[in-house]
Amino acid sequence: AAEATRDASEEGVGEAMEAMETTAMGEESNRRRRLGFLRARRDRWARELCVPDWLVPRSLPRDLNGKGSRAGDGWYVVPRPEGKRCIIIAANGTTVSRQQNGTRLHSWKSCLPGGSAAAGAGADKMSILDGVYDEAQQRYWLLDVMCWRGVSMYDCTAEFRFFWLRTNLAEANSIAAAAQAENAQVHARLRKAQQQPEQQSVQQQQQQQQQQ
Repeated sequence: AAEATRDASEEGVGEAMEAMETTAMGEESNRRRRLGFLRARRDRWARELCVPDWLVPRSLPRDLNGKGSRAGDGWYVVPRPEGKRCIIIAANGTTVSRQQNGTRLHSWKSCLPGGSAAAGAGADKMSILDGVYDEAQQRYWLLDVMCWRGVSMYDCTAEFRFFWLRTNLAEANSIAAAAQAENAQVHARLRKAQQQPEQQSVQQQQQQQQQQ
């Protein structure tokens, strides 16, 4: 009976160790799968940014500023602010910026289509932009647009993309400013409503003192 009990105990310990090893292998497999997913996502966004060519005075192209043989051909010069080159993705109600190697830089709510619940959080509202992050001023400078509100701009000319970015960004900023002004008015009304009961109680106390 003692030997049977010992065999059963050893068998139970063996099964427990096998279960622990299986759990550890499962956790390691999940960890590797997640790392692979994150690496693939970083690589995907890292490929979205093109490498700009520096303008050298001694080798100015003849087709500068779109002066090509056809409409939309030629080179365009864009001033590049000092800072971290990044890609900005606004989708599913959140805005995320990623560096050139694909690693995440910042995450916040913005007025870009897809970048917040107010600006549209659906999968069809995605916006992708090329920009530079200025650490000193804590500001993003937008240089180009690849996708806006789910509309792909990859096959559009640079001239059209620049025009689209200026026009739609101004509209998005005006909507955001109007929303901020409306929120400020709501907060002011709330503060006024909260102060009214206190003012009424003070007036009542003054009236009671006068009657006495």
